[in-house]
Amino acid sequence: MILDVFKLVYEFFVNGKIIAGLSTIVVVGIGYLLFTFFEVEMAVMILVGLAIIALLFNLPKLFDAWNTRTHNMSNKYRRVVSKIIRHDLKKALDKLDGHRIFVTEGHNGTSSLGDLAFLYMDITYLESAIEDDWLNFQYRNFSTTLYPGFDWLAKHSTFVGNTDKLKSIDQRLSRIIESNGTKYLIATCLYNAHNECIGTVILTFPEEPTCPMEKIADFQKVANKIERLIDKQWTLKEVEKMAEDL
Repeated sequence: MILDVFKLVYEFFVNGKIIAGLSTIVVVGIGYLLFTFFEVEMAVMILVGLAIIALLFNLPKLFDAWNTRTHNMSNKYRRVVSKIIRHDLKKALDKLDGHRIFVTEGHNGTSSLGDLAFLYMDITYLESAIEDDWLNFQYRNFSTTLYPGFDWLAKHSTFVGNTDKLKSIDQRLSRIIESNGTKYLIATCLYNAHNECIGTVILTFPEEPTCPMEKIADFQKVANKIERLIDKQWTLKEVEKMAEDL
């Protein structure tokens, strides 16, 4: 019984409840004294001034708490979204009979001394029909400024064709893709609400498939959903419901 009381008191202190209670008593006491010894307008002005000072002192803590909460929510959203994207990619790979399907997402890792952002693409999701598959490490921190293929895709939205066709757009990118056993690919750009390229979805084949144009509608449907997921166009509650229904 005594231990339970000590535990209750300890938790009361740790959770800040006593401090909050004492603070409330102090504020009420100060307010009572001000209204007793000063006119109403002057008392209100003093109370408002004290409230502003207290807020300024606590702004760093409030910002830290907000940033922590936002970061935690973002992490939770990513975990739920990842489950949905992996599920959809597996289904698409099986239906479209490719040998790889993957998502790249853009990020700004650093900036130049002139404060210009360095833009990169990383593979964030990959499903493969190839046993013990791996991709060239050049797909990590893939600098988009070195490869005009990314700008081309951002402008034209979709690419469908073999690696020879890609060479006419970006020889270096074509060679990297060929080094991973790809001869034919379907790629689409992902956009945010401001029509900026935020990533890509790419489906690859070891050889040109039969009737590739028939695969585009199903491929684009998957890409459109992924676009909305990584651009956070659904709420956390909505994506949690999607994940439950898989």
